[in-house]
Amino acid sequence: SRNRGNTVENLSLEKLIETFESEFQFIKSNKEAYVRQKYIDPFFMLLGWDFNSNDVIPEDTVKIAGKPKSPDYSFRINDKRQFFVEAKKISVNIKDDKDPAFQVRRYGYNGKLPLCILTDFEEFAIYDTWVQPHKDDNSNIARIFYCTYKEYPEKIEYIKSIFSKEAIIGGSLAQWETKNKSKKGAEPVDEAF
Repeated sequence: SRNRGNTVENLSLEKLIETFESEFQFIKSNKEAYVRQKYIDPFFMLLGWDFNSNDVIPEDTVKIAGKPKSPDYSFRINDKRQFFVEAKKISVNIKDDKDPAFQVRRYGYNGKLPLCILTDFEEFAIYDTWVQPHKDDNSNIARIFYCTYKEYPEKIEYIKSIFSKEAIIGGSLAQWETKNKSKKGAEPVDEAF
């Protein structure tokens, strides 16, 4: 039977991981757009997000220092932003490279969002974006979660509990924010200025 692309019916986390491993050498030389279409989009489809709706906005715009910037994805409920995802090609070291971490933290901080995700599918990081980002911050500053694709089977329930569409509708980000905001003395962007 012919492969009809990544429809939710023929999608499973195990299959995504298996395909990723079998294509790894090919993907390494490929562009971010390929990784997004073949792995990152389906990953979020597994979390209940519909890429053919207004719930997922590719290349959304957020103003940073008065200039428009474009996070790769904005996930929304009722047209209200919930979180950004910044995607990278797999040659980027998500765990240790401070520039992509700064980038996603800046998007989230300026967008006044509590959490944002940085991923290339091979690696997956969640950042607390209430914490004001600084250019020289190490990649682990404000990172609250990190895993590699090999850990997805054991970590997927945690990821779903915060970022699935169902969890977001159920208030997962608001609950996280309430529980964690006061702990760090974090202040939203308005108060910092």
